[in-house]
Amino acid sequence: MTSRTSSILLACALLLGGPLFTGCTNDPIYAEKGIRVRTANLPAIGGDAYYELWFSYPKSEADPKHPTPDHEDAAYVSIGKFRVDDAGAVTAIGGGQAVFNTPAGYNPGLYMDAILTVESTGGKDTIPGPRMLSGAFLGTASLGRDTLTLAGGDAFGEPILGTIGGGFILDTPTNDSANPSANGIWFVRLADSLGTIGTAIPGLLLPSQPINKNNPDWTYQAWLVRTRAGSPTEYIPLGHFDISTAADSTAAGAGAGPFPGRIYPSPGEDFVTGTPRTLNDGTYGVIVSAEPTTIALGRPLLPMVTLDRIPAGVPPRTTLIATTPTAYPRIEVELDR
Repeated sequence: MTSRTSSILLACALLLGGPLFTGCTNDPIYAEKGIRVRTANLPAIGGDAYYELWFSYPKSEADPKHPTPDHEDAAYVSIGKFRVDDAGAVTAIGGGQAVFNTPAGYNPGLYMDAILTVESTGGKDTIPGPRMLSGAFLGTASLGRDTLTLAGGDAFGEPILGTIGGGFILDTPTNDSANPSANGIWFVRLADSLGTIGTAIPGLLLPSQPINKNNPDWTYQAWLVRTRAGSPTEYIPLGHFDISTAADSTAAGAGAGPFPGRIYPSPGEDFVTGTPRTLNDGTYGVIVSAEPTTIALGRPLLPMVTLDRIPAGVPPRTTLIATTPTAYPRIEVELDR
């Protein structure tokens, strides 16, 4: 074996504004090829879930290496697995430094595009899970560049960055409708001051799921986020939904009042019984996020609309407006060919 074929070139991944992450390959045919990866604004993820970066490769070229075909005429090759903590730090799924490798035996000039997926430890290791970001390789014969975004064609596409927004009210339609309270949240706006079911207008502007029919394993979920001094942040999940013009998966929820069928025709939940929650006490915020349908998460993943704090003392049936993110996640890749 020559010194050239036995040499190892570190494949580097650089977190924006953070430490350097490295991996390596020792390819007897396509040796000494490195990658550089920069991440920005990736949501925190933990528990049994993690992110995985994949490059696609022509199936006809990849077959001798036995990857699992998945992507028309291409096979995806895993480049690295990692998690992101609340501070934005990238780590390996087992802890410590994250490693990103270019696999041995693959011609770096044939990589076509890249995806970032959400995975769990119980998933199949060779088949990509729900796709969050994607992008196509561009560049020159010696250098490939790829920027992965939500709007990538193998992820959600342009509709996810279209007209989105969120409005909601505090109300308890399953209780005494003549006496609204702040013990419920419904994603509607009211056409008049009466607050009757018939005058409700859907409050969420979100493209219906699946946003991309080739990436179907996504849904929406609303969350209450409670923060109090001296206590850990509490994430209270509401129901899942694919469209904003119908009730979510839990309808009025377990805390519904004596009239559980009397709800607004939109996602929401009442907290009249069980564990009553007074949502205008100044400790609650709201997030509506995109979530993978195949992986259970204990907190919001990809925020679509948010309100950091419901104003203390705001009257029931007052329309409250949530905002959209000012920065979306992305990954930038450079690959020496």
